[in-house]
Amino acid sequence: MVLRLDGGLFFATSDALEDRVREVALSTEGITAIVLDCEGIDFIDAQGSAKMGEVLELALQAGVALRLARVKPAVKEVLRRDGFLDRLGEDRTHGNVHRAVEAQIEQSGGPSEN
Repeated sequence: MVLRLDGGLFFATSDALEDRVREVALSTEGITAIVLDCEGIDFIDAQGSAKMGEVLELALQAGVALRLARVKPAVKEVLRRDGFLDRLGEDRTHGNVHRAVEAQIEQSGGPSEN
């Protein structure tokens, strides 16, 4: 499953991202991963970064892998500085959505309907 957020990820938008990830992770049968397409995220603050950590925990608890695609350098730096990328794993950030999906298919052992 690929989800995209456009705009900044900060106190006013971060709860909506968590709610959407929760909805998808818990209600999509057979889902193995969520790829967050971050191309549209042009700003992230400390609360947005903290929320990404909560989203990662939510995904892990649901048994769903989380991957990021097209993360802008400034956003990536905030996520790195806050320790999120260490928890996620650098191998779960990708230059584009296609690479993220392919990496998940390879890791899970074959194509899925989601």
